[in-house]
Amino acid sequence: MLDHAQDNGCEVRQETAVTKVDIETYQIQSLHLSNGEQINARYYVDASGHIGVLRRVLGVETTIPTKLQNIAIWDYWTNAEWADEIGVGGTRVQITICPKRFILGN
Repeated sequence: MLDHAQDNGCEVRQETAVTKVDIETYQIQSLHLSNGEQINARYYVDASGHIGVLRRVLGVETTIPTKLQNIAIWDYWTNAEWADEIGVGGTRVQITICPKRFILGN
């Protein structure tokens, strides 16, 4: 998504913290970045994830629905010969637990 946004004209900054947000009448006027740059734009995209830098500055509250705490992802794998050796001959479910995430394979 980042590459697509950039291909469509978005200016992207990665690994750069927002140190100050200038707001006037509930609208963002500019961003001050940790590298000393000041950004003035018509639109801003906050891709800070759950941190929600701009959401918090604007005072937008969120609630996390307790019924939506799980996620399932379906994907097609390449070069996954290791999966052919597990559970041959029937339906298999493989769960790999990693720090703060898990991978569910079938």
